[in-house]
Amino acid sequence: MKLVIVLAVILVSVAGEQAACAAAAAETARPDWWLTPFWEGTVTHGESLFFIESSGERPTAGLLFHTSKIVRVEQPSTGLVLVEGKDYALGANGQSVILPEGSRIPFKKLDEMYPEIGAPQSIKQRVDGKKSLFFSEGHVYHDLQVEVTYEQQTVAGHDGQA
Repeated sequence: MKLVIVLAVILVSVAGEQAACAAAAAETARPDWWLTPFWEGTVTHGESLFFIESSGERPTAGLLFHTSKIVRVEQPSTGLVLVEGKDYALGANGQSVILPEGSRIPFKKLDEMYPEIGAPQSIKQRVDGKKSLFFSEGHVYHDLQVEVTYEQQTVAGHDGQA
């Protein structure tokens, strides 16, 4: 009787581990669109955006293709799915994303991209020799970006690319 109970516990344990492994594999499996070239599809998946605020305008990032519908915006460093209208809005031109006041999406001001020579998180690589470039190793740039998925829109007389 004890042997039967021990075997039953082992079988349940093995079955549980197999189910957990299958669930983990399903989460990390690449979707079908992963191998489709972005120029051949009708949906752009996971395009990386880095927002810059310049000349007193709201922070903005450009899209590779025109769109009339953003499907999803996510902060990959945290997994946070962002909300249209609260965190971002599609630009009037259909090829940019704009951050409204109070957005949770990080951005940099244009001046922050060109710090003073010798400033932390900078490298002296700007051509004019008067400023440096914002630079950092590790996940700093990754944490400042979001991924956007959107439906591509065909624009008459335009190949869709910026």
